[in-house]
Amino acid sequence: MASRRSAPCARRCGLADLIIRPATPDDVLALLLLARDLHAQAPHYRDLPYDESWAAARAWAAVATGAAFVLTFEDTVVGMLLCAVEVCTASRRHRCCDVVRYIAPGFRGRGAHEAMLTALEAWGRANGCAEAIVTDSCEDDRPVAARDRYYARRGWAPLGRIYTKALKTTD
Repeated sequence: MASRRSAPCARRCGLADLIIRPATPDDVLALLLLARDLHAQAPHYRDLPYDESWAAARAWAAVATGAAFVLTFEDTVVGMLLCAVEVCTASRRHRCCDVVRYIAPGFRGRGAHEAMLTALEAWGRANGCAEAIVTDSCEDDRPVAARDRYYARRGWAPLGRIYTKALKTTD
């Protein structure tokens, strides 16, 4: 299986020391800790048992294929983005999606989410995707209309709790 390319997107956002970058093997433990936090905080996961070995396998696979990004603040991992490529059955086009996107509560609202969307888009373009798709996790209490406006300002179109965006290729 061919490995996916990592998009060059170490970028600063919000606070001067808030950076999103491709994850490395040294980040896997932090990814697991964030996955555990996500599982404990997200209403749709709370009633499901947390499987550490499954989370570890997913994190290692994403890091190994260049499909994992971490958000760091002062060298501490405070967010994660795990990406994947899927083939749309209707159009047969490749699209990238966020498998997991999580930002620790104290770091939300500082431009981190926008940086993750930018990283997903860049990664998707680097991997030949024509479209990006994200699922709104509803970790905040914003009304649906506010979320729709947030994504629309960034070029994303709502489809229920899913948002899509056509990716322009540089080919």
